[in-house]
Amino acid sequence: MNQGHSKTFLFAGGGTGGHVSPGLALGEELRGQCDRCRLVWVGNPDKIESRVTPSAGFEFVPYRSRGIIRGRRPKQLLANLGTLLALISAVPLMRAIRILDREKPSAVIGTGGYVSLMPGIAAWIRRIPLFLLEQNARPGLATRILSRFARAVFTTAEESKRCFSQSAAQKIECLGNPVRKDFVKGVQGTQRTNERTVFVLGGSQGARSLNEAIWEWVETGLPAGVAVLHQTGEQGIGRSRELATINPAYRCFAYDPDIAAMMAGADLVVSRAGANALVEILCLKKPSILIPYPWAADNHQEANARWAEQNGAARLLLDKELMGGTLAGMIESLFQDSENLEKMSTAAGSLARPDAGKAIAKRILAEIG
Repeated sequence: MNQGHSKTFLFAGGGTGGHVSPGLALGEELRGQCDRCRLVWVGNPDKIESRVTPSAGFEFVPYRSRGIIRGRRPKQLLANLGTLLALISAVPLMRAIRILDREKPSAVIGTGGYVSLMPGIAAWIRRIPLFLLEQNARPGLATRILSRFARAVFTTAEESKRCFSQSAAQKIECLGNPVRKDFVKGVQGTQRTNERTVFVLGGSQGARSLNEAIWEWVETGLPAGVAVLHQTGEQGIGRSRELATINPAYRCFAYDPDIAAMMAGADLVVSRAGANALVEILCLKKPSILIPYPWAADNHQEANARWAEQNGAARLLLDKELMGGTLAGMIESLFQDSENLEKMSTAAGSLARPDAGKAIAKRILAEIG
């Protein structure tokens, strides 16, 4: 209910951090620009959105939804058949409509993921303004479907326009990806040392192949004057701690949501190429080596990495090329070319849209009046 509030903004999406973090950042901006606004998040109760949105000031509304599972195994095909039958029955859509009727939002904002699909269609049926956030250079399926019903689709890369229908492409506004304020403002008082520091970002779940490539480099011996700070994920922390005891230049941790200060102190970032990690790297003007997760939906991480590389901000290294010293060789080569590192840093800063959240919030508020 929106009693006592000037406007209610209903966000729908989730499943991964990539579909949640931009919405949290945009919600913060909307709250700053709109007096007494109310923020609601519709998502799966057993996914990341259910855990992180309440602490960010959102009212969480559970909405169970299943997506299409990629693969042709009997179990996967059976699960997909159940999903399609549920969609045909219109039950998920009716549940979404009931949520909108109860919450009475001024606008619905889809952040991606299959859970955003039915609330987005319900917004169109109820004639509630629908806006979409698309973080990746290659848009997801839910965004492409909902773009037909949206007032505007906010993207990060101009190249994304090619992936939409002709009518939907006219709604594309390349304003960037909303990012947390600690990345926008920069990090004050970051201590720098004489060492060259590599920050390795594997994500909250880690990245096994990336971890193994870093371990291989540490075991063969880090070059003098090079330090590594490695986010391993929970599954990789045991092996990393063993290596840290014998090499003081190697430090590790499983996961820390507040990584801005760590990244700000690095000379080079090695990371997967998810949209949120990439925009944070760009906002801090860090040169990077991007290793796309090879099984990401629609191979969107490789599209993100190629976009950054083509614009001079990063080097792309495919997951299958990680081992055998290839990653270590690329890092050491970049550290021997300070001029190139500086050019990459400048290019990263030119791609960053630190005011994306503010611009998108202003655009939405202007549209709904």
